[in-house]
Amino acid sequence: MLRGLDLAPAGVPVHLRFDESVPERFIDQVRQAWASMRPQDTPASDSLDVPASVLVTAEDTAKARARWGDAELVVVDASQPPAAHERLTVEVTLKVLMALAGQQSLFHAAALGHPSSQEAMILVGPSGRGKTTAARFLGRHFSYLSDETAIVEQSGRIRPYPKPLSIIEERGTPKAQHDPADLGLNAVAPDDFGYTLRHVVLLDRRSEGEPAQPQLERVGIVDALIELVPQTSGLARTEAGMEKLIALVDSCGGAFRLSYTEIADTLPLMRALLAGELAPPAERSAVQCFPETPAGDVSSSTRQGPDGQAWVGRMPGTSGYLAEDRMLLLHDSKLVEVSPFAADCWLTLETPRPLAQLKAELEASYGEIPDDAFANVIEQLRMHQVLA
Repeated sequence: MLRGLDLAPAGVPVHLRFDESVPERFIDQVRQAWASMRPQDTPASDSLDVPASVLVTAEDTAKARARWGDAELVVVDASQPPAAHERLTVEVTLKVLMALAGQQSLFHAAALGHPSSQEAMILVGPSGRGKTTAARFLGRHFSYLSDETAIVEQSGRIRPYPKPLSIIEERGTPKAQHDPADLGLNAVAPDDFGYTLRHVVLLDRRSEGEPAQPQLERVGIVDALIELVPQTSGLARTEAGMEKLIALVDSCGGAFRLSYTEIADTLPLMRALLAGELAPPAERSAVQCFPETPAGDVSSSTRQGPDGQAWVGRMPGTSGYLAEDRMLLLHDSKLVEVSPFAADCWLTLETPRPLAQLKAELEASYGEIPDDAFANVIEQLRMHQVLA
């Protein structure tokens, strides 16, 4: 028999199922950690909800898959409870990201809002940048929507994901999972989609050896995209994903960088930001977009054209973005800034052509180009997978 808990993080149904090997105490701990998500108990059953389920077992995981007849089933090993609780949080989050990728804007970011105006901000940064610490402190003063997974609809509305906070309590051990309300955070209801994103904030936590007063400064669109794109999920699966990301940043009046040492010191700045007391929004970004390159005739394996010469062309699926006299090239959610000469190489290759012809066309503008320098630029662009 299977016991179950049903969740709906960000509106995505996720079914947790626990087999008879899992003690009731473990299930109670899951209920408590996920209390802000309002988990619903389900009747015991002999059947498994597939594919939207995560099976938890204290027995051999391979045998569990075989028993339930689904080799692709996500199984969490409950034999080591601390690690299992951490893994369960990861698997539920992955379910949410997989379900919403391509439909919503997904950020590796904390999300907090003003309880009265319901205007919200996301605090973006890679792992270790301080998102959970920031959410843990600021979530006591603002509305807590998530500590590391911000889900933004195309309208700008934020779907709350008040998941457990994963906190390091002892180095070398799994992160402990704490319900946000138990930590004193003002967790919003998981079905409250009333908060609207107004501010994009890039976290820049300084080391203790660099004491400094907290500072908010505007970030140009190019630098903002360079930091934001690696902290997104599903960008490549989103139609015109980069264009939508640019529009989202513009709708917030641009992005800010928050430099600080201690998150508690940022509270006055964060209050002023959400209250609209800081500088007015920046002007909309002037970004020239070069659409995604369709499949072409150049083979990335032979790099030869029909005449047997060495040819070159844009990698299919690559798009370009020109702003602030800087060129960004995007392929498969990987964004790279290139030099003006490399940008001209890519722009000239709107259609594939022999390498010798490309070099001759560029020399008409640049003058004589050393062969080794030209070859190095082409190889670098191929290494970044923006040329084939």
